[in-house]
Amino acid sequence: MVSLCPPVLNLPVEVWHRILEYVPEPENGDFWLSSMADTAMLLPMSQTCRHFRDLAISHPALWQSVKIGAGPNERILARDAVTRKPSLSLSADISLSSDRETDVAWTDMENFWPEVAARARELHLVLTYRQRVDPLWDPLFDRPYPRLEYFSFCDATAEKIPIPFTPFAQGLTSHLRRLNLRSVSVLPWCEFPSLTHLALEDVNASHASLIGLLGRCSNLESLIIRNIRRRAMPNAAWHEYPDISKSLPRLRRVVLQDLRDTFLPFYLYKIPKHPHGYSLQVVGVTAFTKYCDAGAILRDHSVGPVKTVHISLEPSRWNPTEPTDFYTPSVAFLGQQSVVRVGTMTRLEAQRCVDGPDWLRHTLRDKSALQSVSDVWVVNFRPSWWDAFEIPLRDNISGLPALEVVTIVMDQSRDCGEPDLRILPDSRDPVFDSHRLKTARLVYTYDREVEYRRAADTGQYGDLLKPRETKQLSLSKVLEQLKTGAFEYLDRLVLHIAPRFAFDDAELAEVRGYVPQVDIECSDETPRVPLPEYAREPEASGCFEYWNGVFH
Repeated sequence: MVSLCPPVLNLPVEVWHRILEYVPEPENGDFWLSSMADTAMLLPMSQTCRHFRDLAISHPALWQSVKIGAGPNERILARDAVTRKPSLSLSADISLSSDRETDVAWTDMENFWPEVAARARELHLVLTYRQRVDPLWDPLFDRPYPRLEYFSFCDATAEKIPIPFTPFAQGLTSHLRRLNLRSVSVLPWCEFPSLTHLALEDVNASHASLIGLLGRCSNLESLIIRNIRRRAMPNAAWHEYPDISKSLPRLRRVVLQDLRDTFLPFYLYKIPKHPHGYSLQVVGVTAFTKYCDAGAILRDHSVGPVKTVHISLEPSRWNPTEPTDFYTPSVAFLGQQSVVRVGTMTRLEAQRCVDGPDWLRHTLRDKSALQSVSDVWVVNFRPSWWDAFEIPLRDNISGLPALEVVTIVMDQSRDCGEPDLRILPDSRDPVFDSHRLKTARLVYTYDREVEYRRAADTGQYGDLLKPRETKQLSLSKVLEQLKTGAFEYLDRLVLHIAPRFAFDDAELAEVRGYVPQVDIECSDETPRVPLPEYAREPEASGCFEYWNGVFH
């Protein structure tokens, strides 16, 4: 019997090219979005047969990522990529792990570099050996880079390289838009008139050098400063440092992450706030120090009335899919003109230190800036810790005169729990002042990425193909709470669930006896707080998710 299906090899070349474009995995290790891809993933397919080899080689756009100094097969790919289509731009990733005599990357660069420099749109350079920088360094890199838009450099050595990248001093990077410098001791001193995105990680440069660099980036839109390693505090009065308030008229998005407590106030003081749309994230701060009052940061750096408060308890960013004692409580104020978020790291085991509830209570103790808040989101507070957070959460939500809606989001892929209303304001409380509060939303989601990572870690990929069993969520706790009369103000209860969840019809009918309108929403999409346009980062790689359009 002849099959009516055409052989897979008969698919049009254009279709195969489109399929092959999805084979190399993107390599986004930095903050800014990169076009680097793991082209080595194309090797098995290109070695299957002559037809697949011709398909892969005939699509030049597949070979625009070059890894210099990698393994033998990858080196062949790099050579072919450089020579195959001279008109296309390149993304180059270089890791120098030893001196010139023992590292093939030096040989590769001597052969490839004139062509790479002329075509490079991205250049990612990592220096990991401890010997003196090779004399070839300056003459190799000292040439124009007419297409270069993105440069990242990491100095993981014990040496101090005088200039991270020679062309900076020559003005040969006029089109550079994105820059990521990591573990450097000296910052470039040239002008960056086209630079819009700057990330500085683990830098050991002086505060004066850092402020000076910011003052030379007149078109900067997004800034990340993470973990300044220098021990010395600013050695002069703050006003004696260069005034950069007028040098950064386009700066909209700022992240200050893991800064020393003594450094944070200085950079908050020096970095200007945009009056017509400003996003500030201060994360990794130490709780309860005289240098960092999270509540004061939220109030002082918010522009215009605050409309939404977002309170979340996130897993440690180091291993977000694994159980951990370390979590990050964070609070964000959102309005039409500003988004300000502050987060700390805390250990939540009772026998060691329960800082999270106290930090949250202290952060929101002053409600003077919250008189216009109409929307509160409480996200990812695990039920096992609700006993500790219940009172500070309820106290912080109570007393907001303009409050209309409270949304509680629970991720069932990390922890199971029944629907619960106990953090809502109690109308019987003498301090209850949320008389406009009429709607509560309970969101029960299931993060498919967590499920996938769990299967990948255990090798149980077959679990992803099994039919998903429907789990019934009990409303018994909600019914008990409604019967107390604490939530008589509710006119509407929204139950938003993933398709794998369901409710008992009898319990739903009983809930409707207490709340006039009960709506069921079923969707795989988890409701999120949308960010204003000015706070969205189109160049975010995904490793810092709060600039991707929504708060998680």
